[in-house]
Amino acid sequence: MTALPAQPQRSSLVSGLAWLLIIVGGFSIVIALLQILAFSFIPPEKFASMVDAPKIPFLIKLIFTNLHLIFFSFGLLSCATLICGVGLLLRKYWGWFATILLLVFGIVWNFGMLFLQNALFAAFTEMAPELAETTIFAMFKDGLLIGFSIFALIFSALLLWLIKRLTAPEIREEFQPKAM
Repeated sequence: MTALPAQPQRSSLVSGLAWLLIIVGGFSIVIALLQILAFSFIPPEKFASMVDAPKIPFLIKLIFTNLHLIFFSFGLLSCATLICGVGLLLRKYWGWFATILLLVFGIVWNFGMLFLQNALFAAFTEMAPELAETTIFAMFKDGLLIGFSIFALIFSALLLWLIKRLTAPEIREEFQPKAM
């Protein structure tokens, strides 16, 4: 009688991360569907009238005219998160690889949103220069920029740690093809 090859130990980190991705992906799919549904009830001419004002900056016009793409992209990302979680839970190589790509995307997204936030504040000051000169607006803007920067750094450090753990040899071994 031949002995079966030993199966690699299943990491609780991988299982926990997989379930977290499944839960977050599932809930965010529901949120994306609700956003798309809510957006479908707003007539397109309503958005057109909102961005036709003369003082509206280009970036705000771009966001408002492409909200349907933003909501659709959020839905796709939610589906990808759910699929990555299932692949990771089943210990599939593609699930492992896609999860790492999703985590890298999260890091890039964090820092991209910092630049977008800064650009949006600049756009708002174009719309209302008298507001930009007030102390309260400056304190609000600086507080948000500092707070979101700290959040982006901490969250990106967490994502980097997860990538490092997922690429460790003992965890990578769980995702190797099974020998027949």
